[in-house]
Amino acid sequence: MYLLIDFINSEGTIAYTERPDKIKKNIELIEPIKRQIEQQKKANKDTMIIVTDLGRWILIFQSNIKDDENTMMQFLDFRTDIDAFAKNKIYKTNIIQNIKTIQNQYGIDYNSIDIVELTYAEPYENVVKLNFFICTQDDIILSKAKELGILPMIETLKEKDKTKIAFADEKIKVSEKTITNIFVFVNFGQHNKDPKDNGFTYLKIFDFANNYNLINDLQKTVEHLTGGQIDNAFFMERFSLKDYN
Repeated sequence: MYLLIDFINSEGTIAYTERPDKIKKNIELIEPIKRQIEQQKKANKDTMIIVTDLGRWILIFQSNIKDDENTMMQFLDFRTDIDAFAKNKIYKTNIIQNIKTIQNQYGIDYNSIDIVELTYAEPYENVVKLNFFICTQDDIILSKAKELGILPMIETLKEKDKTKIAFADEKIKVSEKTITNIFVFVNFGQHNKDPKDNGFTYLKIFDFANNYNLINDLQKTVEHLTGGQIDNAFFMERFSLKDYN
């Protein structure tokens, strides 16, 4: 299971999201949390705090029930030294106690329960691998193509074309650091026999400079989707790592 975040530290032990759309998507994926939220809302409480284990993570969900302001979903690796959080009064005493109770329940080896990954994917993207995403919603794809300045390249096909591919990059800031995401946009035209499968798709590698190992997956996925082959030399030159460092 992949859950959506806005930030994760360099050690990969502390993460969070404050975005309502990402929090909503996460809640839909975590049935026990969804049930607890519904129960607490029925109890007409002003605020909500849920602390639970999820894979190798301890999840802390805090929300103002009335208007969802200041809602946050935080993730701590279960091996985190929570005493440091207590000393700096980052969490209230009851939250610290709940975290310690959960930590004491974990075994030394967490591999068998490491079933949850945290990802920077958007709520409308499906996760292929941790930093490799795919979007199949035409309106979002066309909006992103317009934002990146390639809409004229991808929105129409010539009369005999079955598919069309376009490449794009975007620079964004994540935790005060500028990274580059790379995109492959596909217009399927009449490529698929079933009309409902025609339309657009984009594939994206998040933070390409640090996820260059996904380039082969990207090429293979494009080839699989389009039913054709891409010249490997061209593909590797277009996404040369030296251009993104």
